[in-house]
Amino acid sequence: MTEMLQYDLVFAPVIFNNHWFCYVLETKTMNMHLLDSMLVKHDEERNRLNVVMVEAFEQLLGDYFLSNNTNTLNSS
Repeated sequence: MTEMLQYDLVFAPVIFNNHWFCYVLETKTMNMHLLDSMLVKHDEERNRLNVVMVEAFEQLLGDYFLSNNTNTLNSS
C-alpha cells in the first residue's frame, strides 16, 4: 500500500454513531489529524477507534509509518 505515499494527504472518512468525521494522514511527515466539525470530549469507544485507525495506517505502511511517526493523533 505504499502507493499512498505518492499523495500529500490520505483521507479516511468514517461514520460512527450517526456522525461522520475524517482521519487525515500527511504522508511527508506521517502526522495524523482528525477533522471533526462536532469535536467533543471523546468517550472510551471513540478513543478505541482512534487507536484502531493509527494501527491500521501502521499495518498499511509498515516500517515506513513506524520510523517516521510518533503515533499521535492531532484533533482539528
